[in-house]
Amino acid sequence: MIVEKKEVYLMTVDQQKTGREANVVLNSTALELLGKPGKRKDLVFDLPTANGCNKSLKGLVKRAKIDNHITWHNARHSFGTNLIYNKVDIHTASKLLGHSSLTHTHRYIRESLKLNQDAVDSLTKINL
Repeated sequence: MIVEKKEVYLMTVDQQKTGREANVVLNSTALELLGKPGKRKDLVFDLPTANGCNKSLKGLVKRAKIDNHITWHNARHSFGTNLIYNKVDIHTASKLLGHSSLTHTHRYIRESLKLNQDAVDSLTKINL
């Protein structure tokens, strides 16, 4: 039997917080946005300083008329939450988020009350 294997696209980055190297799995949208691969030490994005990025984000949030406090970390949190909402198992989510232990990933599950409700509701489908 012939089994078609999907290619895996990885970007290797040095995690600033842990100092460890991490492989980031990319989907087709990310590949399209990133363009052609550069050299190992090239920056992925040419961004201003952290303060400059935060100032730009604050302007974008204001233009979008969003009243919530939004930070760049919200994107990471949204990624983790969306993984859990889309039924990605905790081990895979943890690896994709670059967590060193499952303890850090559990916060996304605790915040997922809808998933807890869905899990309990699924028990009513069992024929006893």
